[in-house]
Amino acid sequence: VREMLDASGMAATPSTIIGRTGFLFTFLLFVITAAESFGLSAVSATVDSFIVFLPKVFAALVITLLGLFLAQIVGDTVRRATEGFGIDYAGGLGTTARAVVILIVVTLAVAQLEIDTGILQLIIGITMAVAGVAIALSLGLGTRRIATDIVSGVYARDDLQAGDQIEFESVCGEVLEVGAVMTVI
Repeated sequence: VREMLDASGMAATPSTIIGRTGFLFTFLLFVITAAESFGLSAVSATVDSFIVFLPKVFAALVITLLGLFLAQIVGDTVRRATEGFGIDYAGGLGTTARAVVILIVVTLAVAQLEIDTGILQLIIGITMAVAGVAIALSLGLGTRRIATDIVSGVYARDDLQAGDQIEFESVCGEVLEVGAVMTVI
């Protein structure tokens, strides 16, 4: 528990958190008792509602702490794995993976508080869709020439063999190699 608190950036110790939570519950019980004995039913009902809501807050905090710990692990794992493959932007990929996990965790924590997350989910969905389209477009447009070469290579392998003589606009040559992306003449 201490490691998770450290990883999430909280300075409080588990015993401090438990002690403060116990004090808060005890204090609220005394407030309810005092309000009922003075006939302040509105105050008592409000504090009762707050006490019923506290376990949800506690569950949301636990989800958040576990999620932040998991996000750190996922981010580090992605960064180390991509560094192992020699990818230059490994740090950025690790940070992106961590941010995605944090977004999911925040959504789960807010849902635990029984707050409508429909708009939050819609915004996250639209953002991820826009990012996906942007990546698809950049890859599609950026690799257009390579894709053309690969398709040409497929057709060239069917029609040409190493050693074939070809002529194009009165220029003659010999096919040396027919590869997946290029043909050497």
